[in-house]
Amino acid sequence: MREEVREKLLGIYDSITEKARAVEQVFIDQFGEEYVDSSLPTFDEFVASFDNDTLGSVGINAWRGSNEHGSYTIISEDYEQNGRGKKLFEYIPDLGILDYLTDIFKLRISQLSCDDPIADRVYIIIRFPKVKVTNEYDKSIDISELYVRVTITFYGRMVCRFEMTRAEYTVIQWISDYAHSHLPGIERNNPERFRPPCTGSGPINRTIGTLQTIYDLNIWGLFTFELSKFVTVESISGVPHRRLENVGKNNNIENTASIQYTDKIPYSATYTTKQLANFVKDFLSNEVLKISFKNGNYTLGESFNDFWLRVSNAFIRWHNDNVKRGESRFTISSLMASGLLNKYLMAEGVVYAANQYQRMNQVAQYEGRELFKFKGQMVRLHFIGGVQNNNTTYLVKKELCFYILTKAIEIISCNYGRENTEEADESKPHPRCFHA
Repeated sequence: MREEVREKLLGIYDSITEKARAVEQVFIDQFGEEYVDSSLPTFDEFVASFDNDTLGSVGINAWRGSNEHGSYTIISEDYEQNGRGKKLFEYIPDLGILDYLTDIFKLRISQLSCDDPIADRVYIIIRFPKVKVTNEYDKSIDISELYVRVTITFYGRMVCRFEMTRAEYTVIQWISDYAHSHLPGIERNNPERFRPPCTGSGPINRTIGTLQTIYDLNIWGLFTFELSKFVTVESISGVPHRRLENVGKNNNIENTASIQYTDKIPYSATYTTKQLANFVKDFLSNEVLKISFKNGNYTLGESFNDFWLRVSNAFIRWHNDNVKRGESRFTISSLMASGLLNKYLMAEGVVYAANQYQRMNQVAQYEGRELFKFKGQMVRLHFIGGVQNNNTTYLVKKELCFYILTKAIEIISCNYGRENTEEADESKPHPRCFHA
């Protein structure tokens, strides 16, 4: 390509993309270059897209022509001698040909920019690696890898409304159908799809309406600022699509947030109360119990789920020993039928009922799915604390854990919790002490 052809072509490319690139720069100024990408092809990509074209293939089929952009003349003898069979940019006998082809160039840039081959569209994508979404009651949720797509014309005006999607979820957010409070759930069959959020009656709506009718970089600056706030807010008064406080609810998630102290061994149709008391005594004699002292009270010194898992593993070992000694004929199935033992899924420190297995397994199947490109790299779906197919586990009835913890704290209180230890008769047990 001759230098004068390249310079002329670059000028046309710049004139077509000037306003779109200016809008993109506003986003870069607000969010940072590493977090902003656009679908505009570079000049070199634009030129390379014509590698297989000739004058004839782009519509130059007469020796002369003119339109609103320019005019050209081709000398037939020169074409036959120097141009026939040449690629488009290798034979440009009249620079006016490039002006004449402005609409063709614009269409080609548009085809490279978006999935609509006849549209005047450019996508600007903004990546938000971490976002804390907060409502007016100061409740919040952390989300990650949020992407916002804004569609504009070559004239620098907004098309429709902006759209959002996510590329990373916690397992709880995924099965709770939560992408963002402003989005109507997760498009599980098409997770790569960008969808418009609900913008309620906020001021961003007026800004969008203005940008759909005029090109104004100052208004674009206002929009980017409003967008930076919009993604961090859930408005309860605006009736969000998905409430952040509902994440994790109604998904068969076991509530282990509060511990219920009890003096009663839970009933079981298999092992008797006396037999379970023997297990409790065995557990307290052989396991290291993590207890902490807070605000004048003894309490569990580890997460309840960790404690639950340790009690369950100890119970299964105790049960298996009973079977080996011929002291028990109960099977795992019979223990489950009695409710003493149940099957669960564990992920991210959360316990799910086993009937969630299919949905949790779906999470593993979606891991790594291709979504879209950002900065030339494929963005893939990812789950934090992803679930594998083999993480089902058997856990004892929670009430058995509550009972064990209650008795453990009573024993500790006997030895360390007396008000007047010097006057206490060490030969007599405290009335609150546990006797198995």
